[in-house]
Amino acid sequence: MSGGKMLGALVFNTLAGCFLIMVIAGQDAAAPQPQGAPPKAASATPAARVRALPEGARITPRQTRAEAPQPILRPSPEHKGAAQPTQHRAALWQVATDRLNLRAEPSTAAPVLARLSRGDRLRLLSDSSAEWVRVHVEDGEAEGWVATRLLRAAP
Repeated sequence: MSGGKMLGALVFNTLAGCFLIMVIAGQDAAAPQPQGAPPKAASATPAARVRALPEGARITPRQTRAEAPQPILRPSPEHKGAAQPTQHRAALWQVATDRLNLRAEPSTAAPVLARLSRGDRLRLLSDSSAEWVRVHVEDGEAEGWVATRLLRAAP
């Protein structure tokens, strides 16, 4: 016999042997019970000791919270010296549009507290790098929120 035929015969015999083992091992589980025959006696395995649930009862798995380890976040070396956003807390800014609504909250849906005009001076109370900034109107007592893009630094 040549090497190729020998290998083919070995593979065929191995597969045939596995098939026979599977058929023989699974014969007990797959064998149909004749009608009217009494059921097989329960074995003494732990599964045989399980009680039946009352009608309508359900098994709910226990909820457990596994604490996953949290990553330790550290800035990479190239970001260690990165500049933080500038905050112009005491800086004066001006309204850069004809009309600007001073709002109660940082949203266009928030109520309007006052209407500002071009050139009105405002003192920033929050970070100017955000989309909305909290301001205090210099000529009055009003405080509220305005869109940052509609402001410019006062000369």
